[in-house]
Amino acid sequence: LLTASTGASYKWFNGTTQVGIGATYTALAAGSYKVEVTNFSGCKATSAAKVITVTPLPTATITAPVTSFCAGSSALLTASTGASYKWFNGTTQVGIGATYTALAAGSYKVEVTNSSGCKATSAAKVITVTPLPTATINAPVTSFCDGGSVLLIASEGVSYKWFNGTTVMETTTETHTATVVGSYKVEVTNSAGCKATSAAKIITVTTGSTWYADADGDGKGDATVKLIACTQPLGYAAVSGDTCPVDPLKFLAGNCGCNKT
Repeated sequence: LLTASTGASYKWFNGTTQVGIGATYTALAAGSYKVEVTNFSGCKATSAAKVITVTPLPTATITAPVTSFCAGSSALLTASTGASYKWFNGTTQVGIGATYTALAAGSYKVEVTNSSGCKATSAAKVITVTPLPTATINAPVTSFCDGGSVLLIASEGVSYKWFNGTTVMETTTETHTATVVGSYKVEVTNSAGCKATSAAKIITVTTGSTWYADADGDGKGDATVKLIACTQPLGYAAVSGDTCPVDPLKFLAGNCGCNKT
């Protein structure tokens, strides 16, 4: 704002170009300003030049290698060159450095101040965060009989990586057939490329029980004819002690005919 000394009328000039007629003039451009002041007697005088300079605003921009990331990750935002900075997410100030690590979704801007104290604010950089997939393992059982298996089923995704401990399994599908004991996990990747790893599913093997051949179906088996199995085979009993396993005349298991053991 340029203000002239007291007079009755005024003429403002930038160089030789008249730019105003009031007692004050708001200079919006650089130049050499003078004012011609006329008093009430009609006498005129022209001021010395007032040189006005305009310092350019800084360039305010944000660069970022990515504008979307998976939950738990981040995006590095970098401001154009300046002397000081203020970062905002929406209307909330969040940082003051030349860079800012965005951990949350939002509309980010940076106010850049140059060495002359001039300020400029960047356009908004919109950052989005993609949720991680849900990673779980479902299984009908967590223990199987020696020689058997159990089917492990992952939660929904577009690709999968199965682990037993730290060993990567060959399976890359939604299901994995576990044939050995271990601590199984699955890494699930969704359509956005975000990954999550499930909690461990502990799989164990059940050792089979000893079963005894029960040829006559009396509930007590022949100790000399046995096998190992997780479930009771047809024609076998859980206990032995039948000393007459095929004697049709006995009346008690282990007791041959005529009540003689």
